Amino acid sequence: MQIYFDNTSLMTAPYFVRTIDHDSLSPREVTTFNLARQRGGVLVNSEYKSKTIKMMGIITGNNSANLESNIDAFKELLGRQGKNLDIDYAGTVRRYEATTTKVDIPRESYHLTFAPFTVEFFVPSGIGKATVADTVSLNAISATPYVGVLSIGGTANTSPKITITITSASGVTKVDLLANGDKISISKSFSANDVLVIDCENMQVTVNGIIVDYVGIFPVFGVGANIYEVDITATSFIYSIVFNFYKMFV
Repeated sequence: MQIYFDNTSLMTAPYFVRTIDHDSLSPREVTTFNLARQRGGVLVNSEYKSKTIKMMGIITGNNSANLESNIDAFKELLGRQGKNLDIDYAGTVRRYEATTTKVDIPRESYHLTFAPFTVEFFVPSGIGKATVADTVSLNAISATPYVGVLSIGGTANTSPKITITITSASGVTKVDLLANGDKISISKSFSANDVLVIDCENMQVTVNGIIVDYVGIFPVFGVGANIYEVDITATSFIYSIVFNFYKMFV
């Protein structure tokens, strides 16, 4: 396993991580609705919350002075806020945006060439993400509504960037995207070569790079197979669609 914080290896001299508990599931907050005149309630929603990742290891040095210099460098490194904590895991790299909330270095008098450390990283989002995006493309679509399936890996929901490029258009006035019960609609006159981008992560819709109005809710895509539907109001059209997304991990 390789571990990096702000592009600095924590598994290469003078730092050696012994344990890290990122395997633990992020805390989950649930929202329920109490039932009238009945026991219990109904689960309305659940969301993963902020996560703490604990890490233990040692700092080494050639002698006492070199060890102390390395300790200072370690404290400066881990004092940086909102940096990438990258963990090599299951054949990929999982990236957490993290800030340390605790750095303990309980050095004893006999620690002349090494000192133990304990670190706690705070991850506000509670989620890690792959460092490389997945891309799924479909071309020459002329059916409406078009129903497709998008398969998502990882262990948590993701919010893709969806790019719809209008190849040809006649009387195109509206584009609807529906997935997992959520629907977003863009009412606008579209022409050939227009590029519509539905950025579900940043909650923004653009046409040819210009922000436009929309109605509805940005869809969230879960782990596994997601059925989606694109419905275009038009006389005739041909378009392509590209999904760009990062696998998410809790």
